[in-house]
Formats: sequence, C-alpha cells, structure tokens
Amino acid sequence: YNLVMETQSRLGSYALYKYSEDSTDQHNQSRMGRSQLLGEKVSSLSSSLVNKLLELPEERLATFKKEEKELMQYHRFIEKLNLSRPHTLESNVEKALSAVKQPLNVGNTIYMSITSSDMQFEQVKNKDGQDVSVSLFTYMTQIETSPDTVFRRNAYESLSEGLSKYQHGLAQTLTNEIQKNVAMAHLRQYPSTLDYLLHYASPANNQFYAGDGVSAAYFEDVLDTFQQHLAPHM
Repeated sequence: YNLVMETQSRLGSYALYKYSEDSTDQHNQSRMGRSQLLGEKVSSLSSSLVNKLLELPEERLATFKKEEKELMQYHRFIEKLNLSRPHTLESNVEKALSAVKQPLNVGNTIYMSITSSDMQFEQVKNKDGQDVSVSLFTYMTQIETSPDTVFRRNAYESLSEGLSKYQHGLAQTLTNEIQKNVAMAHLRQYPSTLDYLLHYASPANNQFYAGDGVSAAYFEDVLDTFQQHLAPHM
C-alpha cells in the first residue's frame, strides 16, 4: 500500500510539473491525463481500505496497535484517522465522493488550463533593463521571491493586466469553488469553511498528512501580518 501511494505521488507530481511548464505540449497533456486516471484508481483503492479501517472501533485499533508492535510505524496515520472520524460520512457516501473527485476539482483544472495555456503575459524589464518573460508559474516559484524589486513589481503589473482580460471567467470559476467548499464544510460538520480547508484531508488522499492543526484565528493573524508588514515592501 505504501509503495503504491508513494509511486502514484511521484508520478502525479512529475506529470503536474511538466504540464505546468507547457500545458500546450501534447506529451505533457497526455501524461497529465494518464496521471489523473491512475490517481482515480489509486484513490478508489485507498478509499476502500480507509473505509474498512474506519468501520473498526477506535478502541479496537488501539488494541491492535498494542498487540502488533509493527503497527507503531503507522502511529501518526492511525492518530489522524481517528481525528477524522467525526467528519467522516457513511462509507457509501465517501465512496461516491471519491468517484466524483475529479469533477469536484474541475474549478482548479480550469484555472490551471487558462493560466498556463490561454494566458499570455507581456515581457518585463528587470533592474538591469533586460527583458524577462513572465508566467503565473514562474512568478509563484521564482519571481515573487526575487531580490530585484523592480523586476517583482513589473512582473506583478504584467500579471495583473493579463489576468484582468479573463477576470469574469476566473471569477465565476472561483465562485463555484467557494460554493463547493462551503457545501463540503457543512456536509462534514465543520464550524466554518476555513476550518474545513485548514483541517480536513481525506485519509485516502496523499495530502492526508499535510494538515497541521493550525487554528482559523492563527491563520487569519498570519495573513494580517503579511498584509500589514510584508505586502508594502513587495
């Protein structure tokens, strides 16, 4: 199981990064498509296993862990599995949600396709007067942390202008994504959508370990600090 999950994670990451480099390339598109199909199969397999584990009482899992010392290496997984119990639905509902995972994430797929394929951004000059190409991907991974203030700000203006041409379509995509997250937060009985986004990750998902228990209040304080003290210097 671990080998399958690890292999699928690596393949998915590779396909995504290559697709982010050039989503117009047919090989990258094909690789991304195959990766998504494989991800659906792995997700279905993982969901079946996790649902079986969640059917076991928490006390019984604790007993198994004490009796089988080899299970200690899965201590964190079991701990997070138990934390997810209050927000876990009936097994048939979880299976159905797993089956429609890709359609539910269509907003993100559309956003990636538009920003990496359809959008064209104007070249900008850095502090030395050199022309540099800009894309949303390079901005988030390289330009945003560049020590060249002139370059950063010029790139930001180029991105803003390029994004504004698609603002209505992107806004509708964002609205649909927000509505989906609000519905999922309510379905899984979280006090707010922010709590759901910060705390929930399906035990059948590779991102299961990503959540670190950050509170909504702390998260909002961090955002306020960035806006007040870092944003003016960017």
